[in-house]
Amino acid sequence: MQTKRLTVRTFSQKAEALIAKSKLEDAGIECFLEGEASPIDLQWLTASPGYKLQVWEPDFKAALKLLNLENASDTETA
Repeated sequence: MQTKRLTVRTFSQKAEALIAKSKLEDAGIECFLEGEASPIDLQWLTASPGYKLQVWEPDFKAALKLLNLENASDTETA
């Protein structure tokens, strides 16, 4: 049985999406960045849905927790 991919977070800027993707990969979570192969930066398109960071369904909760912890620590140090 194949699991599906779920969107953990959507980013308007490619750099932020790549940083989050790297954090998940460093934690051993396989992830995919929908829109990564776009030849243009999607932030300049107002109708763009942005960059969707996706993980396999079984990894969703762990990925969400990791990204939320990263956001909390960024807020505390700012």
